[in-house]
Amino acid sequence: MIQVVHNRWLRVSISCCSVLFLCLGLPVLRAQTVLEVQRQAEFPGSDFGPWQDSLVDKIGYRIQQVIEELGAPKEISVQRGTEAFQDTVVFYYPDHSYLYLWQDRIWQIRIDKRHRGPILGLEMNISREEALRRLGTPYAANDTLVRYRLPERGWPIELLLYFTAGKLDDLYLRRADF
Repeated sequence: MIQVVHNRWLRVSISCCSVLFLCLGLPVLRAQTVLEVQRQAEFPGSDFGPWQDSLVDKIGYRIQQVIEELGAPKEISVQRGTEAFQDTVVFYYPDHSYLYLWQDRIWQIRIDKRHRGPILGLEMNISREEALRRLGTPYAANDTLVRYRLPERGWPIELLLYFTAGKLDDLYLRRADF
């Protein structure tokens, strides 16, 4: 008799759990699926080739990681912001890359037009049309600026491409929450 009561209790428990999962779990699973579809519409997936560039991983590096991986910068400068909290230290490297630090982390990387070699699937001085063909539809653009959202890596990341006379002149990769 005790075993029968136990089995009934077990059946009731399983039934209650099933009902709770169907009522509560499916909407949660469905919401995750909808959010994932929305994220895919915002930018290509994280497996998209240009987003795999190791440069993207450097956002968030600490000073020690930067020095260990890239060595000492050629120049160090300070860039003043309109407010004191916007002041940033800038490391300049001979490949014409600039690492912007806030406190002890990289928050922005700039590559100027003198850089040679590929970066995020692009080359400096590439035409605007070719950049758009390679990277796809941006989330914002005007005559001189094209902006892409990249998959998050602990914080939102944004790619900004600046064009002069239709050619890529400056590239910024940055935390979008700064």
